[in-house]
Amino acid sequence: MAHATVSQPRMRRTPSGDIVGRVSEPWQKVRETIARELDEDYVEVWKIAWHLRRLLPTASDIEVEEEARLIISGLCASGVLVGDLTDEGFVAWDRHDSVDEVIRRWHQLGRDPTIGEVAWLMRP
Repeated sequence: MAHATVSQPRMRRTPSGDIVGRVSEPWQKVRETIARELDEDYVEVWKIAWHLRRLLPTASDIEVEEEARLIISGLCASGVLVGDLTDEGFVAWDRHDSVDEVIRRWHQLGRDPTIGEVAWLMRP
């Protein structure tokens, strides 16, 4: 009896830099979720931690931070900006090391960030 081969959908990059298709790593799933949210609004960094904790409930704080670094790096590579949301609107950080700065601020908290802490993300 012959077995049918089922092919997995291939991953591809959209014009906005998002990766769609089969996803194998938790950080990729969260990155896609955040990328979709960024199509409509600003997103706070705490949401990354929230999603990762649900996908990786036994992960250490360091592991979650490492996954978050991958997510934020990928988003920034696709043109997403890191910054602060003020009364005047979004103010992008003028930093070449914004991903490192996000993780540094996160790590200094000694816990996952919550609403109003660390940074915001924006797709221009």
